[in-house]
Amino acid sequence: MTDPRTGWDAYFRLPEIVTEGDAALPLRGRIKIIGGTAEDNEADGLTEITVGGAGGTPGPPGPSGSDGSAALVYSLVNMSLSSQMTLDTPSGSFTVGQLFYVTETGMALIGVRFYWGVPNKDIKVSLWNAANTRLQTATVSITAAGIYTAYFTQALTQGAPYRISCWQTDGVNTSRSSTVTGVVPQRPFFVNSGYVIQGSDRYHAGDAHPDTVSGSDLYLLEPIFGTTGGAGPAAALDGLIARLARTGDDSPGIWDCEETDSDAAVMGGASGTTYNVSFRFVGVVETKHYTGGSNDGSYWQVGGAPATDLQGPNVYKLEISNPAQTYYLNRGTGASAVAAIDFQKTVPITAGATVTLSAMSVEEMDGQFRELSHSISVAGITSPAQPDLGQWIVVQVQGVSV
Repeated sequence: MTDPRTGWDAYFRLPEIVTEGDAALPLRGRIKIIGGTAEDNEADGLTEITVGGAGGTPGPPGPSGSDGSAALVYSLVNMSLSSQMTLDTPSGSFTVGQLFYVTETGMALIGVRFYWGVPNKDIKVSLWNAANTRLQTATVSITAAGIYTAYFTQALTQGAPYRISCWQTDGVNTSRSSTVTGVVPQRPFFVNSGYVIQGSDRYHAGDAHPDTVSGSDLYLLEPIFGTTGGAGPAAALDGLIARLARTGDDSPGIWDCEETDSDAAVMGGASGTTYNVSFRFVGVVETKHYTGGSNDGSYWQVGGAPATDLQGPNVYKLEISNPAQTYYLNRGTGASAVAAIDFQKTVPITAGATVTLSAMSVEEMDGQFRELSHSISVAGITSPAQPDLGQWIVVQVQGVSV
């Protein structure tokens, strides 16, 4: 279509076409670009690019080119590591995020990549829909300022608005860029693969849907798209289960059970890379006393060994081959108390490591009281069916970062 003001077939402002998807656009005729590089500009600051004949009849389609890379070339997250941004970590409890939508069918969000500048903190990463409903969430532990990734899976609806967000769980700081010297395209901005940024400046006080426009700050996070996933390189570890099933009655208040049970998988990812994997441990277990090692004052025990009470409660543990470490999951008084556990921890795991979740009964008795067997259940767990007459632990992957 010819612009009557210039006589050219089309014209664009430069930031509107700085995308890696331009080659796929069905453009014909001549395009005038306003604001070229110093090498390309003519005296009037305009550059002419002849894509096809000026008003001629389009020729037949040419041969198909090879598929391009799916990687993002434009990335605010990558810019966080350059001199183009001034980064700071203002105090206050704020959820920060990005508003985006997808233009193609069949797309799924498989994670969120983000920069965070406050070390030794936990970051709650979420996906929200237009109804302010949190669709997915994962928590990533920050060890030092840098780029991290949270993994989860959510099918996306073409054209529907979504927000991704980060919130520091202690409510003390947030992370942002307050000054940018590099190019930040005007919104909405088509990035690639059907991904359109509507705004990278959304926020809200507290742990909430980020629906307020900052107008000055940029928040450094971006979606990861795909069709499969959910836990990234730790996908094989998601859903590990160890269960001591009831096998009969032994004495009042105590049931016989299976002697041992275990489940194992291998950590994925790039060879030689050690990931921080955030797990949710959920189940119904006896608590047990452990010696040595360290603990968090609750169910989590790092290293050490089970106390030598051969008639005491059962042992539940997670073993990782690299870096080699054993984590016990039912630390307590050892008084044969049965409890529903539900907690989250982050541990380092190197790609290729074997991760084993196991349960071991003592003298084949799980010590679960009869009256508790029909009353202890954990919401949201379907395997094993709730309530379960035995004892069990399930591992769910909540997030993965490097």
